[in-house]
Amino acid sequence: MTQLAYDVRTSTADVDGEPVSNIVRTRARAYPGLNAAAPLNRVLYEEACEQLAGAKVVWDVGAGSGFGAAILAERHDCVIAIDPDATARAFATRLAPNVVVVASGDEQPSPDGAAIIDVLGHVTSPFALLRDLRKNLPEGARVFVAEAAAYPNQTLVHPARRAFSVSALEGLADAAGFRVTAWTSRAGTFLACTLVAIEDDGAAALEQGAMAMSAGDAEAARASYERAAASPHRGIQREAALAMADLHYAMRDGDLACAAYMRAHEIDSADPRPLAALAQLLCEAEDIKTAARFAQEAVALEPADAGAQVAMAVVLEAASAQNSLESWRKASSLAPDQSEVVSRYATLALGAGDATSALLALDRARSFGEDDGPSLNIVLTRVLLALGRKADAKGEASLAKAKAPDHPAVIALLAEVDAAS
Repeated sequence: MTQLAYDVRTSTADVDGEPVSNIVRTRARAYPGLNAAAPLNRVLYEEACEQLAGAKVVWDVGAGSGFGAAILAERHDCVIAIDPDATARAFATRLAPNVVVVASGDEQPSPDGAAIIDVLGHVTSPFALLRDLRKNLPEGARVFVAEAAAYPNQTLVHPARRAFSVSALEGLADAAGFRVTAWTSRAGTFLACTLVAIEDDGAAALEQGAMAMSAGDAEAARASYERAAASPHRGIQREAALAMADLHYAMRDGDLACAAYMRAHEIDSADPRPLAALAQLLCEAEDIKTAARFAQEAVALEPADAGAQVAMAVVLEAASAQNSLESWRKASSLAPDQSEVVSRYATLALGAGDATSALLALDRARSFGEDDGPSLNIVLTRVLLALGRKADAKGEASLAKAKAPDHPAVIALLAEVDAAS
């Protein structure tokens, strides 16, 4: 049996007499024997073994300490543990000696099965991770996925960026070229399902469209989304309609955007995203009554969908409703890495006299390291001023100035800081 010992003061672990340094108690990775916010998930890995039965080569994507990979290795001929963290790999190499431990799947045997457990909620782009995995899988290969279940009043611990609803995981799988074949858990702390890789050019077209959008090539994106819309799979048709709607919205064509969102809703009336987007569009058009109805329907379909809660918050604020702050708080909890959402919540919380809650949300948003311009710095400066932390406020204002020295909001902010000094 593997023997483990820890010296928390020096952040080292002893695995069968071999020291591993820089072990840290965080939400990112769990180490057996060391209490931390990250769960070990033994039960989920045992379920993965059942769902991937018969697979010869299994990738454990985001393997962390290797605890789960060791469980997989008891049932599968070849297990490859993939994790970008060097310390985790060093630990996994000793904890799971029968497992191949690598930083990426490059140059590794192609899998016919994979496990992704408590990983998609941490990465910047879950779609990119799943899509890259799909490119390494043959048609029909199975993937066991387990992710934290979202709920409206959640408090995520960094580096967790998001939790998932059933519809969110299904939509993500569809877009990346998979189909959900079984749900082993639809309630509780974690959602768990088995995906199968499907052969469909529509998934590749969705990816190409997204890349074209990022490059500013709207026509290429349109052509890709039209190709995806011709897919025989209903899930990809829905994702293509949503992507086309987003394209039209970016091109400031509200009518075509509305039509595409309605098309997505017709394809899948249980998905909250089309209704949430329509609610925001109608709010911009000042049709608050209809917008409110769509937002309510979206939230009713999935209370833990961030987009639905944002739509509700936007509608309530437009209607000058007193409970818009609560909706913004829920939206901020569901999307803690989205600086625009968090900044809006913090601004309203500050206006309501709750500078402490505003500061907590802003600090959490900044911990993800995203650089979305000066907006977050501006709100954070005002929160710090309200808390009497003038020196910290001045430093935050200087960061805003460095990002956008000529922005009118930054100029006004600097005047506020000078007046408070």
